Amino acid sequence: MICLNCGNQMPDDAVFCPSCGAGAGEKKDAAPQIPPQQPQMPPPVYANVPPYAGADIPGQKKKKGISTFLLVYLALLLLFIGGVVAAILFVRYKNGPLHGAKIKKQIVWETGDLTVTAKKLDYDKNNSESPYYITLEAENSGASLKTVTVEDAALNGIMVESELDLTVPAGGKASGELHFSGQELKMLAALSEFYSISFILRDENTLSDTIRLQTSLKEQQIYINTGDDAPQYEGDGVLVNYTSLYPTFSSYGPALEFYVENNTDKYIRVKSGDITVNGGAADNKAFDEGILPHACGYVRFVLDLDQMEKDDLLPLKKVETEFEFYDPVTGEQLLSVPISVDDP
Repeated sequence: MICLNCGNQMPDDAVFCPSCGAGAGEKKDAAPQIPPQQPQMPPPVYANVPPYAGADIPGQKKKKGISTFLLVYLALLLLFIGGVVAAILFVRYKNGPLHGAKIKKQIVWETGDLTVTAKKLDYDKNNSESPYYITLEAENSGASLKTVTVEDAALNGIMVESELDLTVPAGGKASGELHFSGQELKMLAALSEFYSISFILRDENTLSDTIRLQTSLKEQQIYINTGDDAPQYEGDGVLVNYTSLYPTFSSYGPALEFYVENNTDKYIRVKSGDITVNGGAADNKAFDEGILPHACGYVRFVLDLDQMEKDDLLPLKKVETEFEFYDPVTGEQLLSVPISVDDP
């Protein structure tokens, strides 16, 4: 017979099915079918790919970012510190020896073979006699050596002493320093800042035109004529005014100082002639000074104290001389001005 449970043949006299163990004539309920399970795959891992911003990384603590307020605070603090440092540097720069005065690099003189360039205005703290200077560079395209010197110079239109000795080899270049000095630099408040610089250069017998450099500072009106209300002479573009007597100017003797102003467009020189004191001839150390166009300065002649005592010319009651103005190139006399000072 056939097993009702599994459908296999079984003996007719069998009580149980030898195949499934079910009783003869018995049918068991079918066992529930369990679908096969798919294996669990781990999530894909991509090498060298950083997580997106803000993503949580398993096993890693999330870092706290810097707040916007803190960033703004730090930026303002750095800005404030930078402003303070800049202000300190600016004040030191403006209060330095040059008070912020600068000149532009420029060609100041050109001849057939020579080109002179002004490079910068500077201060040498180690040079107490003439600390202010301009660096000049000269190029010589000629076949012979050139020597460049300074004839005269003025700062802010006031004549000062100057010095330059620049030797330029043939076909070469050389640099030198044009230094400014003199007691005017120490005495006159008008020279505490430089607004303009004027000078004349010389190459052997050749003079340059008046070279005028404007600095970065704003030019101001300067008045240094402290002499008598009525000048000794005023006319023909010049002014002469007695200012003061220096009784102990030097061991040689006393000095008489005069303010001289050149309001012409020409470079002129002025020198003193013979000098008389109280009607008698007086030995002296005369002056011979250059005055640049539209500039002014002081000239002084020194009297021989021993000679005046010997010839009984003291005390000083009346001093007389002549100022002779002349062309420095041709030597031609341009003007002779009589000078008379009572009770100097």
